[in-house]
Amino acid sequence: MEWFVPCNINHYDVFSAFSELRRVNWGQTVRQIKPGDTAYIYVTAPYSAISLKCRVNKAGLKPEEAMIDDSKFDLTHTGNDPYAQYMELEIVAEYASPLFALAELKRNGLTQTFSTHEISPQLSAYLARVAGRLSEEAEDNSLIQAVNEAGIGAASGFAYQGKRKEKRPPKKANGQMVYVRDRQISLNALELAGYRCEIDRSHATFIRKNWNKPYTEPHHLVPLSHSDDFDVSLDVEENIVSLCSNCHNRIHYGKDADVLLKQLYSDRKDLLKQAGIIISLDELLGMYQ
Repeated sequence: MEWFVPCNINHYDVFSAFSELRRVNWGQTVRQIKPGDTAYIYVTAPYSAISLKCRVNKAGLKPEEAMIDDSKFDLTHTGNDPYAQYMELEIVAEYASPLFALAELKRNGLTQTFSTHEISPQLSAYLARVAGRLSEEAEDNSLIQAVNEAGIGAASGFAYQGKRKEKRPPKKANGQMVYVRDRQISLNALELAGYRCEIDRSHATFIRKNWNKPYTEPHHLVPLSHSDDFDVSLDVEENIVSLCSNCHNRIHYGKDADVLLKQLYSDRKDLLKQAGIIISLDELLGMYQ
């Protein structure tokens, strides 16, 4: 289960506590919380945002069983309540404010912030969707770095396979299940694009340090974070486009990302279909909202 856990930053220095200890004792006001549950910690003003994701390692601890000494982060100096019970929380992820700011949380199902309570299905889906996008971008950056360090390209004469490919199971990274990218598949896709930006082949680029090819970045048009929606692999050359760094960032962060996505979809929809990736333009755009 997933829980919303408020923290008054004026009472407890939560960021320093988790930074130094990784695991802390936390007053448990809801008896239904069990080991293995997830606790999203909402930090009060000036943050007013969910800032930390934690795993519940232990629950229902008596004060004498709460052995982690985090007293120096207790700004009220009240110590453990001998009549209370505690849980042990371990940090899984920290989110930069204002990623999960209060206004967005309310728009996505949060009803109150003053007490610990179970997170609603609507809010849970929102948190998972945004966290999945963060993992997607982190995996994207790791892939780009791996490609930059590769120093090799595709085999000569490589061509699109035009067939369905079985997907590999996801792996856990930073508390999220992610579908790992195959560096060689991305190298093949860049080679097939001639190491040019597929938005506009005239877009400026430069020659890579490690190998004599223009610099472009691989991007999965249908995001791998949506792999569970398909019964085939999305990590295929047909789904990977070559982009200059400016266009790649526009797709992730630009207000006009839809314009680029519409062009790429028009160019790639037949290749996607051949690889068994059946998706409409509206569905694709929805994945980037």
